[in-house]
Amino acid sequence: MKTKNLVLFLMFLSVMAFSESISLRNTLIDPFLVYFEKYNYHIISYFTNHEKYECIEAMIKNANNIRIILTYKDKTQIDYLNNEAVFLSMKEESKNRTIIFTPIECKLDTKKAKPEISINFTTNDKESVSWFFQCVDKPSEKYGGLVNPQGHSEHTSFPIMYREKSTLGSKNVKLTIDNKVMNIPVEINKAPFFVALKSYYSESFLMGIIRTSNDPVCFLTNSILLTNDETLMYKLGEKTLSYKIGIDNNQIIMRGNNCLIHATVVKNEMVINSIHYFLKENNNDTLVLNFSPGLCLSGIAGTETSFSIDINKYKNIITGVVKITNDKNEIRYMLTPRTPDWASRRLATIHMIFNNDDAKRIAEIE
Repeated sequence: MKTKNLVLFLMFLSVMAFSESISLRNTLIDPFLVYFEKYNYHIISYFTNHEKYECIEAMIKNANNIRIILTYKDKTQIDYLNNEAVFLSMKEESKNRTIIFTPIECKLDTKKAKPEISINFTTNDKESVSWFFQCVDKPSEKYGGLVNPQGHSEHTSFPIMYREKSTLGSKNVKLTIDNKVMNIPVEINKAPFFVALKSYYSESFLMGIIRTSNDPVCFLTNSILLTNDETLMYKLGEKTLSYKIGIDNNQIIMRGNNCLIHATVVKNEMVINSIHYFLKENNNDTLVLNFSPGLCLSGIAGTETSFSIDINKYKNIITGVVKITNDKNEIRYMLTPRTPDWASRRLATIHMIFNNDDAKRIAEIE
């Protein structure tokens, strides 16, 4: 009986430790808002003889849910989608991208020894596009890994892309735009035994994105007592963000629509230890943003912390630091990658700007 009373007393203390009101007036509990998505297949081809475009790629969940991206020579992009619900959602999420809803014909023969995909659609400029993709062999985990975005959309998104299995496109890959055959360079030439073009096929393609944005913020919850089943709410643009709070052994767990935040309180300041992002469809895949030491949201208790990004079992695929500054009317979170080298050339800065009852979140990519 004494043991039971002691346990109850300790549980009471763990809740009481957070009983003082914590102000969250000037920032979001998750300032980064990583969008996380998974595609069953991803194909991409580079070409050299078009006056406007340099690259085409397709992200495919199934034949009725396809996103095609055409990259211009200046690295800007245009999206074509054939799923209306996804199109409407992406229009709301990605206000700085050009997004077109259009029919896309797609045939998936991915069970073959050399998987094949055929795609046909018409661009916004009335250009007919026909793309036949054949792999050199079955995709393998040996060729999986983090994807270098090659400077694409370098000022509109911070992409975290991981392919679990991959292989090259065969010499039979063919792309025509307005009946003109595109020149896809040879990537590997071991003729007559093996020829592969500068085209890549992936299965289980996972992607997290921080997008540029400028949204007003309304703090529906100004402060929290950090008790079990308490709800923290914001209005971000037209969306409502809601987080259910739980307390577990002096740790704070906040569950959002597609994320789980692990935090604690240090000197009455909210400190984020990790943010786990899930797919809309299920919780089987996870992108995790880790902070060590924890990220002080206010920027008062510390100005810099290390971060690392995991996707599923793949750990530390991107690492770097988050620098936090707190001026009179603004908190800035500067996400600065250091590894791999190509990632260090993209800096994501989140500005939380507030003036009396008005606030906004601005995300910039440099």
